[in-house]
Amino acid sequence: MKRFSICFLSLIILIALCGQLSAEFNRTTGLIDIPTAYILPAKVWKFSMNGSVTSTSRNIWEKKPADFDMSVSYGIMGKAEAALSMFTFRDYVLDLTYLLTNETENVPALAFGIQNITYVRYITEVGRGDVIEDEGEEHVKDQRNGWGDDATYPRRDSEQFSAYLVMSKSFGSWGEYHLGIGRGRFVGYGSRSRYFNTDIYSDTEHNDAIGMFWGANFDFFQGFGPMLDFDGRDFNIGLQYRSPYFRVCLAAVKLEHRLGGMQALFPRFALGGYATTQAVVEERAVKAVGTLTGKAWNKTTAEPVKAVVSFPGSELGSIISSEKTGSFKITLPSGIYVVRSTAPGYYWKQKKVRIAPGKTTICNFAMKKKKKGKSK
Repeated sequence: MKRFSICFLSLIILIALCGQLSAEFNRTTGLIDIPTAYILPAKVWKFSMNGSVTSTSRNIWEKKPADFDMSVSYGIMGKAEAALSMFTFRDYVLDLTYLLTNETENVPALAFGIQNITYVRYITEVGRGDVIEDEGEEHVKDQRNGWGDDATYPRRDSEQFSAYLVMSKSFGSWGEYHLGIGRGRFVGYGSRSRYFNTDIYSDTEHNDAIGMFWGANFDFFQGFGPMLDFDGRDFNIGLQYRSPYFRVCLAAVKLEHRLGGMQALFPRFALGGYATTQAVVEERAVKAVGTLTGKAWNKTTAEPVKAVVSFPGSELGSIISSEKTGSFKITLPSGIYVVRSTAPGYYWKQKKVRIAPGKTTICNFAMKKKKKGKSK
């Protein structure tokens, strides 16, 4: 119940922080504004609230200096994730993600998804906006309603049914990296973003153009670390703290306007986070929890190694083995995990283990030291 109380308190704090703020953080499992190939565990609910404010009152292009949205997500059988988001009181969208392949030591996780499943063609986190009556063509009229910088595009691709394919790979203490392609909201025509979609090979813009997005995040200490991404339209950087139970994020978004973009446009500051029911699932299934324990040592000298033990392909934060003994211990829900050990000056090692309910699983790492002059 203690963990449940913490999650509930986190949810209340998020409501208080975001209640006066326009949303920017991704609705399904992701970074700042891009989806990743990692999904929620089975039967876990996630409640998210996100907001952002413009960085200056001189940003004349912004129709929404401050706004807010929220979403509810659910993990389905460890293979899919569904999210329902509210942008405004009249604008709701459904997002779906399906995990095609799990991450292994040499192969990234791969997922397919569709965002903004709705009957509205042009839809963003600020909603569909107000109808502009003086425009002749319907699609031109509708595409003006959105983020201020999107209104500067010669044509804005409709965000409805934004399909994408994304792969994600964890490299332990070196971070997690994500690369994907998609249509709709992943296609931009700004001074920089226009080089990252298929219309670069055409003299005209197409609503079925395919754009590229990417991102990376790093775990510096127990779930805390920086992140950055490019969503096909905007460049964003931020900080996050995440655990299986909740996440809090702070980011500066739309930074391309200060990096050689249109000087009349300005970045925004975003705040967001979520709380999950992971703790409730664990409380209801105590017997479905096991213990992972082990040690990391120098393969040649048998001396203990202070290593970062991470869990690629999951939302679990990393732990650090004891500097004196090299030992580590953590309680995990039953299931199959990829466990990776990394340490400066050593080759990383990875194993796949099964955590059995009520039992202890031992996972040791004999770390091989790198030879001088070799960087890999």
